[in-house]
Amino acid sequence: MKAATDENPLYEFYLEIYNELEWLKNNINTEIFPVGKPINEDSEALLKLILENNGCAFNDYPVMHEHTLNNVKDYSLLFIYGGKANEKNDCFDYIEFYGYRYLIVFMDYFYNFFDDIESSKGEDDVEGNLNELMGRSVYFDALKKVSDIFISTITPYAEISNTLATTAAANNYRFAGIFIAAKLINDFVGLGEEDQYLIKYTDLIDMLENIPMTLLLNGVKFLE
Repeated sequence: MKAATDENPLYEFYLEIYNELEWLKNNINTEIFPVGKPINEDSEALLKLILENNGCAFNDYPVMHEHTLNNVKDYSLLFIYGGKANEKNDCFDYIEFYGYRYLIVFMDYFYNFFDDIESSKGEDDVEGNLNELMGRSVYFDALKKVSDIFISTITPYAEISNTLATTAAANNYRFAGIFIAAKLINDFVGLGEEDQYLIKYTDLIDMLENIPMTLLLNGVKFLE
């Protein structure tokens, strides 16, 4: 098959999120955390101002990591530390600026992503039992949401609307966010049965373990 890019943009997106989570895991407990490009300086003042006007908030020294995508034209991922999205978006925002696109991920949302999930066996441990019941579903939902936003901003509307709903392209995009979120959680902390309910757990684990991510993100869910 012919290809217009060197790599599937969805796979590049997955790798960028993976690399940022790995950086967070390796640095969150260091004295220098967080480090990055300051967004209070003049060069990034407009970016911060636009986000603030959409209800985002920042501490005194926010920083960011910027990753320009190789397989999507005029598109960057901005990972911000020291800020938070508005209440509706939870962990992301999106900016279009003179034809350039920015998907912003507020990494403070993921500070507890790597924590062990433990619950007391006592009947009165409501919070502990709730954490055990919900698992990392909050992070699954967040990662899926960010993935789906990315898909919607790089994909022609017809391919994710009812117009082409029964096509292979639409089928791929419908599941890609699930696979990205599930793979990231499985990569770092192991995907639990309580983390998501969109695909049967045993089927999802089987796909993650036996089908390369490059194929999953091209719409291949089984090989035979």
